[in-house]
Amino acid sequence: MNAFFQFMSGTELVKYNKEIAEQNRMAIRYLTAAGIPVSIASIAAQTIIKGAPSLMWNGSWMLIYFLLLALASAYVIPKDCPHATLMVYLLEAPVLVVSIMLGTVWDPNHQALTYLMFMVLMPIFVLDRPIRVIGVMAGWNVVFLLLCFTVKDPATRQGDVMHVLEFYLSSIAVMMVVLKLRFEVIHGYELNRYHQGHDALTGAQNRPRLEAKLDSYLNKPLLILMGDMDQLSLINDQCGRDYGDKVLCNFSLVLSEVFGQEQVYRFGGDEMLCVIPGGRAEQCLPQLEKCRKKMTALHEEAYRAFITCSFSYVTGCPKDSETFRKMIQLAEIQVNKLSRLGQGGTTGCAFDDTALRAAIVESNISTHLHAYETNKLTGLP
Repeated sequence: MNAFFQFMSGTELVKYNKEIAEQNRMAIRYLTAAGIPVSIASIAAQTIIKGAPSLMWNGSWMLIYFLLLALASAYVIPKDCPHATLMVYLLEAPVLVVSIMLGTVWDPNHQALTYLMFMVLMPIFVLDRPIRVIGVMAGWNVVFLLLCFTVKDPATRQGDVMHVLEFYLSSIAVMMVVLKLRFEVIHGYELNRYHQGHDALTGAQNRPRLEAKLDSYLNKPLLILMGDMDQLSLINDQCGRDYGDKVLCNFSLVLSEVFGQEQVYRFGGDEMLCVIPGGRAEQCLPQLEKCRKKMTALHEEAYRAFITCSFSYVTGCPKDSETFRKMIQLAEIQVNKLSRLGQGGTTGCAFDDTALRAAIVESNISTHLHAYETNKLTGLP
């Protein structure tokens, strides 16, 4: 029951405002595509079924409106209309006004077939909170019934009242099914988009998400922070991979709490990347100590000796994507050097190409020397 009331009130839909607006912008085009043939059918009903050719001209106003709306949606209404939901309601209003007039003032002697048809059709196009859609259509029904009681004879009016109630209840059932299906599609799309931009294990943003946001980081001062769990492979061996996953998730959680979720990315393996606009080294260092204390507090005392993390930061103002990637490369090389020591630590520098070249050379030399290191007892590598 609680889920039903949440669906009706639309309290869960706030987070989908962007997708709802996009759907309603598309609905404007669909409205014209459906309205033109329906208007032609309405004209035919007025002239053939009712045998009232004089009403054809009244029905033609609706066809003219939909033709003008088709032109307006193509050339006048902006593609990124900021108030698309309200726009759909406003564009539907003339249609409902004309259909009400066709069923009352312009033709008081017959049943309001056109209005009944549009009463079922119009709510399907707007994507909004169900309670609001139901309320709007109830308002139009009140207007229609008031005109019925004003201009129609009792026999015709009685039939209209009965049909309006039947069609209104039917339209609610149809609208509820359609809205639920459309909201499920939006939720599925949102969930899929979330998984495309976030790491499945830690919930942190991933590298494709970083690439998508790259342009927003250019031409502004940045602090690139790379964090690495020093002994994650040892934790996996000694405590099991489930515990290792827990440590990595906690690492992501702590960084998100300290620096903000929108700044944290899982860069690969046990490396976490933070991109901090306007960040400065003197502000960053106390926050890194805070991260270490949080990581220690989150784990059992028996395992705390294994929980060490190394950090490397690079500051700069990247002018292009290549410079941005070089800053990340420098931070990664530096944190890998620290992480090999397995003692935790922090290093950092301002970015320039000379620092990057020196770090690459030093990393290559260290890799080659490591290959020739031998155990003092056995003489083996």
